[in-house]
This record gives sequence, C-alpha cells and structure tokens, in this order.
Amino acid sequence: MPLPRPSRCLALAPIIALPLLLSACGTVHPERRSTLSKRSHREVYNEAYHHVLAGRYCIAITGLQPLAESSNPANTYRDDALFWMGYCHLERGEAYAAAKRFQQLQALFPSSPYVDMAHEQLELIGHTKAREIR
Repeated sequence: MPLPRPSRCLALAPIIALPLLLSACGTVHPERRSTLSKRSHREVYNEAYHHVLAGRYCIAITGLQPLAESSNPANTYRDDALFWMGYCHLERGEAYAAAKRFQQLQALFPSSPYVDMAHEQLELIGHTKAREIR
C-alpha cells in the first residue's frame, strides 16, 4: 500500500501540518482528541463535512477521525464519519484506506443509511482489493 502523500497536506497550511502528518501515520494528535470534549459531535462533524464539500480531503479526514474512533454512545455521527472518511480516501486515490473505512461502516452499522453507498463504493474499488483488507 502506498503511503499517504503528506506533502499535499503540508501545502494547505503550516498551522495544520503536524496534526495532518500524525493523522497520515494512523494516530490522532492529542489536540484533535480533545476536540470532541470541547465541542459537540455535531459541530465537529459539520466543520469536517464542510472540508469534504470544499475538496480539502486531508483536513476532512483529520476532523472526522475522532468521530470515527469514538465509542461514546452519544456520538451519533460515527457512521457518517466512517463513510465520509472512506469517500475522502477514495478522492485521494487511497483505495485500501477507503475500503477499510467502508467495511468498518458495514460491520459496525448494518442499518446505517450509508451502508448501500458503502457497498457500491466497495464494488467500484473491486472485490479483490476489498478482500485483502479483511
């Protein structure tokens, strides 16, 4: 699997470079973890979703990651976060990471309205790549 291209993220803004690099490595910067405790899940999701719409996929992934990893039952945005993280990874050409998020969504939230779309995206990625992730 090719590594994410952090240089694309670094060009966005020096202020967010460190959290993005840490996110690309699979870790969440401590400041991002505390984001959920300081702001509502809805605020965090809305901000990240605006980045998705604007095509700022690196920033969106970083913003959605704490929601996707939260096991708090009050977090009603976890399935949304998983879907949009998968979408962002696809837009960045990261099929493996996208398939992983789509499969997480299907496994954890079988009744989510995003499951059918996730299934379609997995079909487009291809069964062989999707099977490797399991």
